[in-house]
Amino acid sequence: MEHAATERRLGRYRLTARIGRGGMAEVWAAELVAAGGFRKPLVLKRVRPEHAGDWDLLRRFLGEARLAARLAHPNLVTVYELGDADGEYFLAMEYLRGATVAELRDRGPLPPAEVIAIVTAAAAGLAHLHDLRDERGAPAGFIHRDLSATNLMVTSAGAVKILDFGIAKPEHAEVSSAGAARGTLGYMAPEQLAGARLDRRADLWALGVLGWELCTGARLFAGPPAAAIDAIRAGAVPALVERGVPPAVAAALHACLAVDPAARPASADQLRQRLTAALAPATVDALAARVEERAGAAMAERDRGFARDDEPTAALAPAPAPTARAAQVAVRATPTRAAGRRRWAVGLAAAAIAGLAAVAIAGLAAVGDRGDRRHAGPDASAPPDPPAPTAPSTAAVARLAITASEPAVIRVLGPGGDLTLGRTPLDDVPIVPGLYILFATADDERSCVKSIIVDAGGVNREAVRLPATLADSPGDC
Repeated sequence: MEHAATERRLGRYRLTARIGRGGMAEVWAAELVAAGGFRKPLVLKRVRPEHAGDWDLLRRFLGEARLAARLAHPNLVTVYELGDADGEYFLAMEYLRGATVAELRDRGPLPPAEVIAIVTAAAAGLAHLHDLRDERGAPAGFIHRDLSATNLMVTSAGAVKILDFGIAKPEHAEVSSAGAARGTLGYMAPEQLAGARLDRRADLWALGVLGWELCTGARLFAGPPAAAIDAIRAGAVPALVERGVPPAVAAALHACLAVDPAARPASADQLRQRLTAALAPATVDALAARVEERAGAAMAERDRGFARDDEPTAALAPAPAPTARAAQVAVRATPTRAAGRRRWAVGLAAAAIAGLAAVAIAGLAAVGDRGDRRHAGPDASAPPDPPAPTAPSTAAVARLAITASEPAVIRVLGPGGDLTLGRTPLDDVPIVPGLYILFATADDERSCVKSIIVDAGGVNREAVRLPATLADSPGDC
């Protein structure tokens, strides 16, 4: 967490500390300062200054703001204002003290009654989003498209909040591009991976994944991205009854995870009614106690980050001008136990960034079928370097250089095809410009994934950091 060395303001808000930063956005702890010593803590999410001219990003950011202005529900985060200060757009949002579902899950299974309380509250928030009407009173048909363990939160008071609407769209909205999908791998429904037109039942799939994970204390679709995609397509979901979950509760959650959308509940309200009929939800007080038990120390640390600091200890370094336009993270691996603890200090910030961190995954549905990644076991010697890629035969050629925290095989998927670039360090690799999914795999199969945008002209430099353990894989590069 970085404190501002000198007082910084954005509109009428005082920025106290930058608590998160992604490829396209950064999130600040802030306060509204008014007459008579009035101060209100909140969170500001702003587009990073170097992306002020990215009109596609701004269009989505403004779309998120317009949608948020129409939402008023106790299970949805409150957005107070869309601001424009000297050409910098930002969202002012409520400050929430609590734990993400990822943080709760990573500390072990929850009792079924608490899982039902969280899932049904989230379903109520989704129902409000799904049932929005347009200016003419007709159903707007919005769906969230990116519900995940990092953007669903339980506050210290026991309230459940959906945090982000960065890629929410009407059901009838066009797919971003042919074969493209947006979302968080691990929570994307099979039809979403395929880049098909979606309806509200895609959100119910994500809710089913979250319910399964809370019941078990584990990630449902873990492992390398290609394996996760294959499991999602096949609907490979271990039975919850074998984990001690009451049969009626297990059946309701498994219904959300049907590969065929027609076999899922028809609406979030229908799911909510089915779950509450199966078992009475835990009380708000029980959820509050659980949050304190599992995240009390982390919340206290976060509180200190939000506190006003008149003598900051660290200056806020200006963002360096990137040689390649920083890409948004295409496939966000859900934080594991270690990652969840490590990232908790940013709390809401990570979830707020998530909306601007999701981008189109061109041809994602084909990842599981294309290419041949080679791995060596933990005790095996390093594999030979893969052959260098052939220079693309195109007038527009870009150059890519990649370093890693340790030797790793780099594979990319994008406009140049499904390419194994070689073993790090890589320098001056010719490649077709565009958006790529980058996979890095160490000799012991630890892996990470990120998205990059490769620009024509000059050398695009990327750094990759592999996760510390296999259990943390696939992590964010």
